[in-house]
Amino acid sequence: PITGIIMNDNNLNGSLPNELQQLEDLNILRLRTNKISGSLPSSLGALLSLQEIDLRQNELKGTVPESIFNLPELRNLLLLRNTELGGSIPSSIQKASNLQMLSFQKCALTGTLPNSLGVLSNLFFVTFMENRLSGTIPRDLTQLALLEVLELSGNNFSGTIPSFANQPDLYFVSLFDNKLTGTLPASLGSLAGLLFLDVRNNRLVGTIPRAIGRLPSLVTFFAQRNQLTGNLPSFSGNNGLLQAIDLSQNRLSG
Repeated sequence: PITGIIMNDNNLNGSLPNELQQLEDLNILRLRTNKISGSLPSSLGALLSLQEIDLRQNELKGTVPESIFNLPELRNLLLLRNTELGGSIPSSIQKASNLQMLSFQKCALTGTLPNSLGVLSNLFFVTFMENRLSGTIPRDLTQLALLEVLELSGNNFSGTIPSFANQPDLYFVSLFDNKLTGTLPASLGSLAGLLFLDVRNNRLVGTIPRAIGRLPSLVTFFAQRNQLTGNLPSFSGNNGLLQAIDLSQNRLSG
């Protein structure tokens, strides 16, 4: 039986055939960086052994069928850089309980992110950069104990930043170009492994928590174009790792 189809970096075109559903033992479908067009067939949801779908950087259109989000063995769903691929993330995504990587960077998703993402206990990589998502950032994302990368930049998220605190492996948080309000949560200062924090171009107010200045691993901190006030933190506990910091166009003093 065929368990894997890997044809990355070619010039494949046309659409994905419905006949793929006949490959009942298929574990891996990797067709990244081609010219595949058309829509994602809902029949992919019948491939219950499928563990990875990597169709990044193609020319897919339409919406992502809900059946794909319900695949019980799916680990990696990588559909980034299909700029006309839309739809929304259904709450039933919780059925994909083995999901580890979820990437829709530079697609055309709309709607909100469901709270049910927070029950995907194996999820460590989440990126929805440059879509058309709105609503608030689900608080349930703070329950993802294995989370390493959270990339939600370039959307229309509003509300406050959740209090990420119990995620020791979280090293990359990018939330720039949204409509986030409220303050920078002091709990970010408890993320000892945080390397990259980008919250620029939002509507954040209040002071920069001193705990962020004491992050031992922080390399990059961007918070320009907000409404932050108060004194600059000293960054004295940073072990000299900080390489880039931009806090311009705020109301800081000191």
